[in-house]
Amino acid sequence: MSKLVFENCDYELAAGQSVLDRLLTAGHELPHSCKAGACQTCMMQAEGPVPAKAQAGLKDTEKAQGFFLPCICHPAETLQAKRLANGQQRHRGIVLEKNLLNHEVLRLRLSLPEDFSFRAGQYLTLWKSDTLGRSYSLASLPGDGHLELHIRRVADGRVSAWAHDALVAGDSVEFSPAIGSCFYAGESREQPLLLVGTSTGLAPLIGIARDAIAQGHTGPLHLLHGTLHADGLYYRQELTALANSYPQLRYQAFALEGGDDSLDRRPIESAALALSNSFAGWRSYLCGAPALVNGLRKKLFLAGASLAQIHADAFLTAPAKSP
Repeated sequence: MSKLVFENCDYELAAGQSVLDRLLTAGHELPHSCKAGACQTCMMQAEGPVPAKAQAGLKDTEKAQGFFLPCICHPAETLQAKRLANGQQRHRGIVLEKNLLNHEVLRLRLSLPEDFSFRAGQYLTLWKSDTLGRSYSLASLPGDGHLELHIRRVADGRVSAWAHDALVAGDSVEFSPAIGSCFYAGESREQPLLLVGTSTGLAPLIGIARDAIAQGHTGPLHLLHGTLHADGLYYRQELTALANSYPQLRYQAFALEGGDDSLDRRPIESAALALSNSFAGWRSYLCGAPALVNGLRKKLFLAGASLAQIHADAFLTAPAKSP
């Protein structure tokens, strides 16, 4: 059993228990969201050695300072941890607009702070309180002059319920800097692009597709959006209009149930793989349900795609009763 030292207290970690879970169990109020090492909301600093796996995805400068992610940290030896000296940087914006895109997805538009930089497709953490936040992808481009988030109502979701039910235009909200590598880099404007998303996994893909077009991408751009039932789809008219204006963009909507004959009934994964006999030279962006993202990532690799050119962003739902 390993040992954790935090704020002058010693804690023992049970087998398989993360540093974050142990501290939350002990009653400490700590910022956290995905609890899977993706959003980096819970970042802390270690005094001494830290497991390498607990620094996955961090910048070299952060690793050098002993920063780590307690949600994926399972130390084999005694670990001394502390909060970040100044906490995570936060920005403040004003709610400009909120409206429903379908029965469960809210479009939230926020004012863009002058010191906030981002790339379309990255994500930020929206804070309900000092310690309660959730990560949402950006559907907007920097040139839009606002930040656009798509927030799906989650059962017992404290942040999604707050955004849907309590926020109104004019409210001031806090959010963390944008992070993530799921964006259009423009390295090769001729290569085929594959964008596949489920539910609100469409949000970053909209931004990426628009950004690629704005930067003059000339290669084929396939955007596939799917849900179980047709009433989970949204932005169909806007994306159809965009595809009609730019011949390199092909947009397809998928639903296994409901809707009309214009919808593709195939599993979205099968439709994506049917686009080519080989995905060598393709760049892919996969966002949404973890099962789809992880499964399609593997199959694209087996079909010739380079792992370096597969950007996978699995959308995780935080536990409803997380402390």
